[in-house]
Amino acid sequence: MGRRSKHSTPKVRAPRVPSARGWLGAGAGADTTIQVPASFRGTTVQVCGLHPFAVGDGTSMLGVPLGVHEHTSATVCADPMSWFQGDAIGNPSVFVMGLPALGKTSLVARMCVGLAGYGVLPFVLGDTRPDYVPTIEALGGEVHRLGRNRDYINPLDPGESTVAAQRLRAAGFEREAQEVEADAHGRRLTTVLGLIAIQRKGPTTEAEEAVLDRALHIVDARLDRVPIMSDVLDVVREDRTSCVRRSSTGVAGRSTRPRRRAWSCR
Repeated sequence: MGRRSKHSTPKVRAPRVPSARGWLGAGAGADTTIQVPASFRGTTVQVCGLHPFAVGDGTSMLGVPLGVHEHTSATVCADPMSWFQGDAIGNPSVFVMGLPALGKTSLVARMCVGLAGYGVLPFVLGDTRPDYVPTIEALGGEVHRLGRNRDYINPLDPGESTVAAQRLRAAGFEREAQEVEADAHGRRLTTVLGLIAIQRKGPTTEAEEAVLDRALHIVDARLDRVPIMSDVLDVVREDRTSCVRRSSTGVAGRSTRPRRRAWSCR
């Protein structure tokens, strides 16, 4: 081995390049963190020409868009109806729990708005605070404020059962129509009896239930509109003898003569 010739080609020094965090050294401007590059979402038809810079997304696109993932910046979608229809969950329900002022109401309101766009009609029941009035009004919905000297719920409203029974009769299904009417009558009777028990802080008697049952039948036969509680009270006052006579036959196999003080109005 000999000494290198003075005419040999000198070694070329590689150019200096910045690291992933920038130029290293004091005052060189190196960054302590690496910023996440901007990401865009598109279909396979739109991003096919960007290969190999396009990657599959790890989050599901099933549901209402709620925001972006904290780590991947991917769009996060979720709502109970879409997940149920997509077989992601077993029933269309969701339980939202969290500390105060962390966005529970905002999350549910966003789901309501997104589902309304998908054709799902949102119902908000018992909104006592209220939290969802602005959302429902913005969607063009109805807001009913229940309370004294405000809107009220009619416990005697049969709903769509009357129309359903008429259609069944028109189609020749008399038995099915009678079953629908009987179910509606039973629900109304149970609701009124429950309200009476709550107001008086005690249960109703069998005689009272029989009288009220008969009064509801009389009201339905007399009126061609949806009855209200005052209509039932008028029937009990005016036709008390008829109601008692017709309702006191065969209740629990014993005498069901109602006590007078049970229906006294003061």
